[in-house]
Amino acid sequence: MASTVPLTQGNEVLAALASYRCAYCQSAIAPGERWVRERIFDARTTDDAHYRRYHADLFGEEVLSCWEKHQVAQQKAAECAA
Repeated sequence: MASTVPLTQGNEVLAALASYRCAYCQSAIAPGERWVRERIFDARTTDDAHYRRYHADLFGEEVLSCWEKHQVAQQKAAECAA
């Protein structure tokens, strides 16, 4: 159950036996499924980044992917805070 993670230089690294969960729906991201990785920095704890992964594809009759739903939720939260 290995997946490849593209790097910014166009190279690929094999992430052996990496199993990821969607940060939105909490279900597993299966090998071969498209996903989006969001880099998170938390300056309070460390200068290192950690990542959240989201499904990039639609499920069944869904109108938005988990990634798109996450972005909509962030926009709504930003609008409420403004």
